Amino acid sequence: KKIGTAKESPFKGGKYNAGIIGGEILSKPFFKDNLSRVSDALIVSSYNIEGDYVLSAALFMSGGSTAEEVAVFETDTLKNADKLKKLIKQRVENKKKDFENYLPQEMPKLNNPLIVQKGKVIILVISDKADRETILKCIK
Repeated sequence: KKIGTAKESPFKGGKYNAGIIGGEILSKPFFKDNLSRVSDALIVSSYNIEGDYVLSAALFMSGGSTAEEVAVFETDTLKNADKLKKLIKQRVENKKKDFENYLPQEMPKLNNPLIVQKGKVIILVISDKADRETILKCIK
């Protein structure tokens, strides 16, 4: 079943604050575009999340002039972290289809997304400048 409405967050909250981690990543010089945080309902639909295994999530998206994106998730178990990584990879594949004809110059970012995991926290960064070490330091 699909979860979440525009008014009510489907995420119960975990040990980490995904919004703070995402904000920290956005403060780094990785992005050409200004990314904006989107609603929890849009996170659920963009990543096709079903169930309640995501404890905390934040998604920052480009206005459409770039493919840049930052998504931060905390799951309840390591097994569900693996499940979520599959959804993240599918999201990247979907974005590739959207951008290949629309903005082909964005394909290098989409062909090399950074997916970083530390425990039950998984982060996707679509940027041509991000690095794993810096992203890992943002998870506190």
